[in-house]
Amino acid sequence: MDALQLDLATLVGRLQQVQDEGGWEHACPIVLDRILTCDLPRLREHLSVEAAALLDAG
Repeated sequence: MDALQLDLATLVGRLQQVQDEGGWEHACPIVLDRILTCDLPRLREHLSVEAAALLDAG
């Protein structure tokens, strides 16, 4: 399994945890923080310049 697959698997696992806890409003703040500060930035390094620009625009 390469780094991208590991990063995606981690993110999917944490998103599943958010869903299991009742959604974004009820999720553990630590899990949300890890998604936003760890998982998404790690995945960003795998994106093309164009894909990163689309994220920045949103």
